[in-house]
Amino acid sequence: MGKTKKAKPQQLEGRVLSGLPLVESARVPGFAFEPFDDDLFALGFPHLALLHDDEEDPVQAAEKLVVDGYPYREVVFPKRAAVGLLRAHSERKPRVLLPSGKAEVAERATAAIRNTAEFSLAEAAGLVSSFAGLGIAAPALDTMLYLVESLVGTRETIELMLVATKQFPAANFFRASQFAATWVTTMAMMLERCPDAAPLREQACAWADSAGLDASQRAFAGVGSLHGEARVEPPFAVVRASRDAVVGARRADAASPWYSLPDPRLVFLGGDAVYEIELSLWSKYGAPYSPAKAHRLILERFGRIKSPYTVALVSVMAEKSKAKKEAVAWLEQRRDYALEQLESLASSATPYAAACNAALKLLAG
Repeated sequence: MGKTKKAKPQQLEGRVLSGLPLVESARVPGFAFEPFDDDLFALGFPHLALLHDDEEDPVQAAEKLVVDGYPYREVVFPKRAAVGLLRAHSERKPRVLLPSGKAEVAERATAAIRNTAEFSLAEAAGLVSSFAGLGIAAPALDTMLYLVESLVGTRETIELMLVATKQFPAANFFRASQFAATWVTTMAMMLERCPDAAPLREQACAWADSAGLDASQRAFAGVGSLHGEARVEPPFAVVRASRDAVVGARRADAASPWYSLPDPRLVFLGGDAVYEIELSLWSKYGAPYSPAKAHRLILERFGRIKSPYTVALVSVMAEKSKAKKEAVAWLEQRRDYALEQLESLASSATPYAAACNAALKLLAG
């Protein structure tokens, strides 16, 4: 099985955003180092899937994605491999575990991956319906839905999700369900980046009322409104809560990781007050990843943010993480900006001052 090459999003500018509408008012220029990444954060990064053309064998690439298993937290996918991955998940068990403990693609899923037909809206409707029919938070359900979005369009995917809600079980099922949380938050992220979404949002509100979602879920998932603030809970906080609400919620639970990985979307919404908390927790994130993969993903996500806290985070990870090489490479790549920040960071009365001092010596040497 060949290696899956992970494309760098910056190299895909002009192609990778096709199919995802950008709401210009959501941009925060200068939040990220690169204008392209400002676009990504405005779209909801990392809560999206982006596609690119790739000459690599799509069957091998899709099989590798399936075998790697839960969860798929990449956001950039080869287009043909993404179609294969979706088709594999039309089967309830796309992979099997051998007695040796090694995973391989299930026979029926392999046949689905080898299907070279164009991905159509009708096929997307069938897939979304099958995901809804599972009634459980299937591995990477949100990623599967975001892939559909990139292939057929944001508005079209929301419409398919609204149709699929008719399959859902009784209202009580939604009140404490991970499946409901994933479905609602995923659809809400799409509503945030869908132009002229008011009619779709009205339909979503009507569904939310009938499904028994509580006020906090409706408000912070973008499918309802409240008078005043309500509680902000993961995963609903990643969508559209106000800065004060996100900061207040994160400070009230500052000792606990909220997700399997720290989410830069929370920093985009909550600013430095949230970033400072996430900086102190980075080593606690990771399950169910290997530490090395988790730490590389943290660097890949947070390394886009132009902030002194990013320099501090990377400096600490250059000393203590399982991705030291990648952290040092980031410091070298962003040398000028890092040096601007490190002198004050190294002399600050913070837990990361010593690591920043070491990074300063490294870059100055």
